[in-house]
Amino acid sequence: MKAYLNQQSLPGRMLASASLLPATVILLLGPVAAHATSPAGVEAAETTEVGEITVTARRTSEKLSRVPVSVAAFGGEELAKRTVASEQDLTQLVPGLTVKQAQTGNQLNISLRGQTLDAFSGTQPGVLPYLNEIPFASQTASSFYDLASIQALRGPQGTLFGRNATGGAVLYQMAQPKDEFGGYVDVRVGNYDLRQIQAAVDLPIVPGKIVLRLAGDTTAQNGYIRNIMAGGRLGDVNNKSGRATLVITPTDALKNVTVVQYGVYRGTELQGGLTSIYGVGQMNNGYALTDSLAALYGPGSSGEAIAERLWPGGIYGYLEWQKNNPYKIALPYQLPHYARSLYTANTTSFEVAPGITLKNIFGYLDTFSRTPYVFAGSPFGLLNEYIGSPPGGVTFDQKQWSEEFNASGKAMDEHLQYIVGVFFSGRKETQYVPFTLGADFPTPISEFCYCFTSKSTTKAVYGQVTYDLSSLVPGLGVTAGGRWTWENTSLASNEGNLYAFSRLKQSEDAPSWTLGLQYQVTPENLFYVAYRGSWRAGNFNGYTTPELSPFSKEKTWDIEAGYKFAGTLLGRRARLSLAVYRQTSTNVQRSVYLLVNNTPASFTANVPEAVAKGIEIDGEVSLLPWLQLGGSFAHTDAQYTKPLVNLSGSTLPFSTFADTPRFNGSLYAEATLPTPSEWGPVTLRAEGYGQTGQYFSSLGGSINPDDHTPGYAVLNMRLDWRDIFGSGSSLGFFAKNVTDRFYYQSGYPLGVVIGLNNRTAGSPRTVGVEWRHRF
Repeated sequence: MKAYLNQQSLPGRMLASASLLPATVILLLGPVAAHATSPAGVEAAETTEVGEITVTARRTSEKLSRVPVSVAAFGGEELAKRTVASEQDLTQLVPGLTVKQAQTGNQLNISLRGQTLDAFSGTQPGVLPYLNEIPFASQTASSFYDLASIQALRGPQGTLFGRNATGGAVLYQMAQPKDEFGGYVDVRVGNYDLRQIQAAVDLPIVPGKIVLRLAGDTTAQNGYIRNIMAGGRLGDVNNKSGRATLVITPTDALKNVTVVQYGVYRGTELQGGLTSIYGVGQMNNGYALTDSLAALYGPGSSGEAIAERLWPGGIYGYLEWQKNNPYKIALPYQLPHYARSLYTANTTSFEVAPGITLKNIFGYLDTFSRTPYVFAGSPFGLLNEYIGSPPGGVTFDQKQWSEEFNASGKAMDEHLQYIVGVFFSGRKETQYVPFTLGADFPTPISEFCYCFTSKSTTKAVYGQVTYDLSSLVPGLGVTAGGRWTWENTSLASNEGNLYAFSRLKQSEDAPSWTLGLQYQVTPENLFYVAYRGSWRAGNFNGYTTPELSPFSKEKTWDIEAGYKFAGTLLGRRARLSLAVYRQTSTNVQRSVYLLVNNTPASFTANVPEAVAKGIEIDGEVSLLPWLQLGGSFAHTDAQYTKPLVNLSGSTLPFSTFADTPRFNGSLYAEATLPTPSEWGPVTLRAEGYGQTGQYFSSLGGSINPDDHTPGYAVLNMRLDWRDIFGSGSSLGFFAKNVTDRFYYQSGYPLGVVIGLNNRTAGSPRTVGVEWRHRF
């Protein structure tokens, strides 16, 4: 294991990575999140120079430095510079944000400020993703392509758009068609047999009135985990997706945008390998640990001979081998992934009068995915996701729709800026989750299935106003917003379900709110403070008995204070954003994996109280005309302040806060090389990212120890030669994890249910070349 894990402290590892940078670009710091974005899908943001970033975080165009909220914003060019190609790349993009892998690399969730989502929990995301203003959730990872911007809003949300959320929102905006013929082709190849083609073309059908944009992506790459038993690799990608965007503008006041996207996502699942086993009779802090793997396959067990036949030295021999070979795994069969997704959206905006706009936003998402998994992360068939024969897999069949109507504008001589609206959504998801326990035995110990359908509907009214108080105090403004949401949820048992029960139903309603004060002291300096609250609806967990299934709503509120600067510092253009916050949550929803009736199960507990507090900083400076420097940093201190929960008759402390590294951040730089102007600009960018270790369960101090992944630091680099000799063609050379440092990107807490834990290795060094041609 020492061959893979660097034993330095995190600061030491970050300094070690950063020390490589001066040798390549003088100093390796770099421009911070610079290129702007649009929230919930308004027009894409623009960036002109350091300190002049335009965003629409309050559904109106304004400079990022004047938006009284913690926002990280990135335009399409910035995403290309950082070679952002998947959801997991966002971890290194936004300080404080973690993209969490659940079972496999295709089941992902975003965590911000300690707000997260557990697999097999039945809860809503703590951080909501939006695509063109449409809230969406999918059970498959996908490629990113033809995006205009990405924006991350931190803290409780709900009074400006869409659904209410407890942790924040990540907003993706697709590129819009232009009113003239043009487009691009982007070809990328690299190691692990990377082959990617992305392209888009704008077709002005009726110039100025009807414009169509067609975009597509095909991506294939081999995985970096080798399955030495069944052959092949885990983490293969074979994705194909196409999109059409039609914009109709019959008048200057009326605009309609329709988007249709369809994708098919194949490959193999990336899953974690076995990294710890609880021995028979093992205790932790006075708590007895589950010992299923050791009791069934360990020394002296009925399955000891089976384990020895499957691997020399049995389960402990395999564990030692796995620790020293983290880029290999021994599974008896491959794990093919399949998913398809249909996304449609229609947005109509109408300026009924100067300064007053009506907007209607409709969205529909239909997804299906099949995700197999070997829970033991090894050749031992302790718990596998199939009935009958492998590979089987969990199937998710999900349909969701949303409808939003709002009015926005300005009044009272433009002193008052407002938005009011209504929101409706519905969701139906059918899950088929088969299990075989003891698949290696001549007769499996048991076969069972969790088969159910969950439904939910949402209704809400919301509004937010900002009033300019400059007549009293120049630069002073106040913001107030409110939302009331009604949620109806249900769970129905389907044929073959382990626990047959009648439909379970519940209804809840509660408010969300925001109240803030902002003070633009000078054109360059803004101070603000905001008080916000939101909630996450209760629901039912289908992976346990009906009695343990229901759980209550989670409530949260925070106070955030911030400072923003954009201007000239010592004669150089610079930008700085600083936010400090404290967020309290009650009835925190956390999934717990337990044995219920001697059967692996999951139910969602409500932890009485948790508090997260921290600081987030990002900034950049044009140190020289040819060199931009910057960095980002987040410190998150999240703890369960009232941690005791009764779980099936036992009181347990929730002691470790999952998916929340205490520190993470990046240093990066971009230098424009002194090449002749007729060549086209040549830039070299380098970025070092690091984070401290993090937990992946909430019960590490009691019944699920070994629930931790160590901290790590990586170095990424990119060389770009744009518009080569005025040809419209560009070349890019990129390398991620340049020093090929080993790290674990995630873990899966299975100790409580089957007596082991899995961890997934992060990607080794990847390199490639990219050719883009604009026409």
